[in-house]
Amino acid sequence: MNGTEIHTLDIFTFNDDMLGRLDSYQRIDAPDPDDIEIRSQNGKKHIIICANAQNGKEGWADVNSLKAMEERYADLTSERRDRLLMTGRWGTTAGNGHTDTIPLRPLVAETALRSIRSDFSGKPYAGETITDVCIYLTNVNARCPMLAEGEVKPVHIINSGKLEMEDVMAMDDPGMLFRTLDTDIGHSTCRPDISFMCYPNSWPEESPGTPFTRLVIEGCLDGERFMWPIEVNRGEGTDNPGIHRNCSYIYDVVITRKGVTDPEETITTDMMDISMEVKRWEEKERYSIEF
Repeated sequence: MNGTEIHTLDIFTFNDDMLGRLDSYQRIDAPDPDDIEIRSQNGKKHIIICANAQNGKEGWADVNSLKAMEERYADLTSERRDRLLMTGRWGTTAGNGHTDTIPLRPLVAETALRSIRSDFSGKPYAGETITDVCIYLTNVNARCPMLAEGEVKPVHIINSGKLEMEDVMAMDDPGMLFRTLDTDIGHSTCRPDISFMCYPNSWPEESPGTPFTRLVIEGCLDGERFMWPIEVNRGEGTDNPGIHRNCSYIYDVVITRKGVTDPEETITTDMMDISMEVKRWEEKERYSIEF
């Protein structure tokens, strides 16, 4: 996928014992994609690799143990499509001259709108199109542990409950959360190539502190402004619900009636026909780590 180019690597080697102290650290700029050498003491080690870190070398000064590394957070506002933050971890034994291969995965997930059209057959406004369209994510988790796995509880929400342009413009790459369409939505299928990025939000229960992330389509229809919000990867029968890192949630949407006026409202099944495809981003590049 786009964004998996590696500009910097920060490599941490921790002792694999009760204390998990830092054994060695190194930063590599523009790394050789074929082979990387790590120097450390012999013994069982735990390796953490961070690609395209959001801080310089000095920003790791407080990481002196594996626990400290596991408590580090990433900030969505600093993400860029051309250099996404990626992490990987591995257990190994140093000192025997062998080579390990460590996969790196983006922390972000993608929500994509692959196609959209309207079908208002039988409605008083049949033949109308949806105009002045914008599409965005709400209830976006913008702060996440760098090594997040499994159920991830949102820590800091932006676009909370609605579109907040101040939140969008605080992003290094505002297009990761918000886009406008340069065409109306009508009966002909539109393929807008819209792709948004956010951090995992897979907490099983929705509450004021843990809202579900939504993909919102907004536009004018029959003289009124409506919204069609979709809870990303939620709903009855959803396998592995919620947003998980390194996954892509791809939507094809047909809008069949007027929407709602509040992006936190739940749409009914007669408002939209929705199909969704879930993919894991394919591994693009592997780095061999030699001790």
